[in-house]
Amino acid sequence: GNLGIAEALKDEGLKGSVVFIGHELNTNSRMLLETDGMDYVIAHDVDTEVAMALDMLRKFFDGTETNDVGKTPVRIYTKYNCR
Repeated sequence: GNLGIAEALKDEGLKGSVVFIGHELNTNSRMLLETDGMDYVIAHDVDTEVAMALDMLRKFFDGTETNDVGKTPVRIYTKYNCR
């Protein structure tokens, strides 16, 4: 999706005049950030979320209370902090 949107903005002459916010930092979105094809990426802490999910499963099977879901921080990336 991010590559297609960036290409469409470029094809329509809108690159640089529209703020493009994508989702998830990966190889494609990092490249788009570094080449000004995208302005921001909103992401989350996948490692922490997987650990929390496994902990909730363990608690469930142990019969322990699982009401505390917890939260993970939202991460915002630009070309200056996407490494």
